[in-house]
Amino acid sequence: MALFGGSFDPVHRGHLQAAEEAAIQLGLEKVTLVPCHIPPHKASLHAAATQRLMMLRMALTDYPHLEVSEWELQQGRASYTLHSVQYFREIVGDSACLVFLMGWDSLQKIDTWYQWQDLLNYCNFAVWPRPGYTNLPPKVERWAHDLLVTRERLKNYPAGKIAILETSPIEISSTELRTQLATGHNPEKLLPGAIFDYIRKQKLYGVTA
Repeated sequence: MALFGGSFDPVHRGHLQAAEEAAIQLGLEKVTLVPCHIPPHKASLHAAATQRLMMLRMALTDYPHLEVSEWELQQGRASYTLHSVQYFREIVGDSACLVFLMGWDSLQKIDTWYQWQDLLNYCNFAVWPRPGYTNLPPKVERWAHDLLVTRERLKNYPAGKIAILETSPIEISSTELRTQLATGHNPEKLLPGAIFDYIRKQKLYGVTA
């Protein structure tokens, strides 16, 4: 089982392609996208939880390897990854491989996450390189050095390992996408068409028509 957490504010083709490619490379039937309720590292979100969930459901219709979990949205509290991987570990059992997907930029800042050194007691990490990515901070690099395995071997471990994926680079973030929407651009190449229509109808992210 693989988890992909985030605010998805809004979900975009970069999220979807990366998750789909991760499922294929890791030999997984499904990747579960887990939208957060309250992100600890962000001041606020731009769309309501119900709107972000609706956009995810609409987007996943074209991606057979992807599904969505409402668990974090139902908790009514700040969404810490540790709580989520503990919850999903109980579901899959002690011996099953549980993978948490993240971008390279998240791994670079992993030492700022809540009880970050406990996370690999419950899951593995599979990490997407990002265009132009730089080295890990020395503290994180020392911690990760002995934990690296190939992505082919990752599913042999229930938890405690890190693998690097080879996904197609898409230079896009939700922040950049919101800026494009607010300035009147039609980001049809970055968003599934149904999502753009929903954003227009809901007048999200500064879109007025």
